[in-house]
Amino acid sequence: MIIPEHTTPHGITSIIRQRNTLASTMCCLVRKPTPREEPPARMKHPLLPQKIFASIVKHAPLVAIDLVVQNEHGEVLLGLRRHAPARGFWLVPRGRMFKNERIESAVARITSDELGIDARLSQPCFLGIFEHLYEENFMCVGDFGTHYLVLAHRITITSAQAFMLPVRQHAGYRWLTTQELACANDVHPYSRDYASHL
Repeated sequence: MIIPEHTTPHGITSIIRQRNTLASTMCCLVRKPTPREEPPARMKHPLLPQKIFASIVKHAPLVAIDLVVQNEHGEVLLGLRRHAPARGFWLVPRGRMFKNERIESAVARITSDELGIDARLSQPCFLGIFEHLYEENFMCVGDFGTHYLVLAHRITITSAQAFMLPVRQHAGYRWLTTQELACANDVHPYSRDYASHL
């Protein structure tokens, strides 16, 4: 607020004027907030050559999205993993993020790829960040494992929603209650851990 000079005691008028000038200058320097940008249209992400991807897995963590899918009864969807890492275990659906892909876009893409539904209709809810380390890698060769930083999201679907479950990554699917999930030995511990977050 600018204080009129005639209301100030003699001797501090110049100080007040300097303070007001500084405040006005600072207001001009503050950047006005920009409107929130809309997520970009879905981009095509060609698969990396196997040799390059193996080098990334060996030297850096991967960022993934886990989908903790629940139906109207509170049961959790699990798929029987076909490939390493974690082959032979039951896990929640998952997908890897790509470079320059925003989290919102990745959740939408992976929900579509893994469930065949629109993420906007399933109201994804962020559960948290989890760290998953596997001793093996996707090729099952070499002396390196796989390190995932996982952004887990809970998704709710109903029996009225038509969804399609792919078989490329999973040999089968089943639904478990949260109590069953917490103690199922054939469910990978990383997916079993989600029972305590639901």
